[in-house]
Amino acid sequence: MRELYRVIDTLDDFHRALVVLYLEGYDQREMAEILGLTETNVATRLSRLRQRLRRAVAGGPGGMYGTR
Repeated sequence: MRELYRVIDTLDDFHRALVVLYLEGYDQREMAEILGLTETNVATRLSRLRQRLRRAVAGGPGGMYGTR
């Protein structure tokens, strides 16, 4: 858990806000309203962000900002 929060601290403000909203249990519709995005855009960004976080926490190839 500590590693996850360390990685979250490296995110830019927008992505950190997205993660916080997700972790606090907001649904995609609510996140879209708060962030001024479409629900589809929130879903896409959240999916990509979760993948990046998983790779970064696991220390996988590409790290936080590397290639896929």
